[in-house]
Amino acid sequence: MSYETYQERCKDANITTEADQKALIGFLHDLGVVLNYQYTDNYTWLNETNVLNPEWVTSGVYDILNNHDLAMNQKGILDLDDLCDILKQLERYPENKRLFLMGLMERFELCFRLDGDNPVRYLISDLLSNNEPDVDVYETAPLHFQYHYDILPSSIISRFVGRNHTMIYKKMYWRSGAVLTQDLCKALVRADEEDNFIAIKVQGNRASALLATIRADFKRIHNTIPDLAVREYIVIRECKDGKPTGREVPADYNHLCRLDQSGTVECILPELEGKYNPRDILEGIESRKRRLEDLPDRLDRSRKSRESRPLKPSNPNPKKPGLIKVSGIMLGILCVVSAIFAVIAQFVPEVKLFLVFASILLAFPVVIIPILKIRGIITEDAFNKGLEGFFKAVPMLKGKEPEKPEKDEAKKLPAETNAKK
Repeated sequence: MSYETYQERCKDANITTEADQKALIGFLHDLGVVLNYQYTDNYTWLNETNVLNPEWVTSGVYDILNNHDLAMNQKGILDLDDLCDILKQLERYPENKRLFLMGLMERFELCFRLDGDNPVRYLISDLLSNNEPDVDVYETAPLHFQYHYDILPSSIISRFVGRNHTMIYKKMYWRSGAVLTQDLCKALVRADEEDNFIAIKVQGNRASALLATIRADFKRIHNTIPDLAVREYIVIRECKDGKPTGREVPADYNHLCRLDQSGTVECILPELEGKYNPRDILEGIESRKRRLEDLPDRLDRSRKSRESRPLKPSNPNPKKPGLIKVSGIMLGILCVVSAIFAVIAQFVPEVKLFLVFASILLAFPVVIIPILKIRGIITEDAFNKGLEGFFKAVPMLKGKEPEKPEKDEAKKLPAETNAKK
């Protein structure tokens, strides 16, 4: 439906002012009842059409993103004329509405125009090949920057490649990265979705300028994803006694910025040998003024990371068992039990003195050992061993020999069998 048709329908419903009509279509868009992009400054031409059924959009986009020929043979390069073979229900997508569908995909950075303002060919970065070209020459670039994520959304690198396709060097791009060029400098930008980081390796006389361009675009992409946790690292080549060791270790970029802000001239960095000057390291990335201006925003994103939220102990201040108090209780119980059996021994002459002491010894562990376990003074293993020893001692108190372990009997069986033979 065109916007003019929508305005006519509004007038039929006594919604006559332009402000009320825009407010209504805005509410309907927010509710998901219709799609309208009247507030999109860079895509004003999308205002001309409203979608009354959002499923019309999702179905068309699904047909495009899941087309086998587009992914395998055309490597994500879509000609507008190919839509007649890709869209499965052509009657739902007449020719005059296909450009609108591609515009919506472009609006959400699912595709990008390859020929400037001419909407004829599009790059769909999600359908690029997974095969990485030979990029070994860029692996040893002197400037190495990294973004680390708790979970790396796959859309970040695909959006970055599409947004910067005009800077791609000699068609060196693939599903998870690209080689960019600017002012004779080269940058290898590659995502590692398994380890959740993006590496940027830059070489050339103006490498810091190209890195600044790349970081600015990543910042814009990061800002579109709410609560995204991102930590920035600069990879440092380790030196010991003034000589390189061959090791490369990522150092927290924000930590270096804070050291520089505090005036630290020389410091020791985690997992690195030797001492380093934070300012010398940072000057190759961006100016001191710029990095201090952006520091609060970078710190805010890094605080959202799991690594910045250490786990809290379940009981930070555990209470130690009151040993003195428990010992007093044990002594009191022993005195009470002794007194009771002493009285019984006086009134019942048949009870021998040995029986009195044996009963006390039997009653004492039955009462005390569970108390010690409950209070945490003895472990579960010690408690079980105490019970085992108690039950072994019962036959001895009755004047019987304790039973021998079964394994001893098992050892005798072969000898007895041989004797019979």
